[in-house]
Amino acid sequence: MYERRVLQRDRRFWGIAYEVAKESTCRYQFGAVLAKGKTIRAAGCNQIKTHPLLQRYGNYCISIHAEARTLLRAQKGTQGATLYVARSHLVQKSSFPCPICLDLARKAGVVAIVFRDNTSIRKIKL
Repeated sequence: MYERRVLQRDRRFWGIAYEVAKESTCRYQFGAVLAKGKTIRAAGCNQIKTHPLLQRYGNYCISIHAEARTLLRAQKGTQGATLYVARSHLVQKSSFPCPICLDLARKAGVVAIVFRDNTSIRKIKL
């Protein structure tokens, strides 16, 4: 499932995603970068959104995942791109996308995802 070689370019773009994650207002900060070739198409972090109507349902805030936010920002140009996902914490844990974000990436035409598991940066092909 994992690709063995992670290119220097992949590490550089993952590092950018790591820096983007630090801009998040969420407790668990995630960042994502969508790149095609040597060009960054979009970047984003997870974000908390509040809305007065949510109070009616006993919930005061919702969040959007970094991967979904990045794919929405890119709109077009996602076909054949690579998605880089990072988690900004002192103790690195896996930044592998959730099943919903993974499905969104597949449907958008993303061909690979670079993330960090518990030990190193990994790359998978979709």
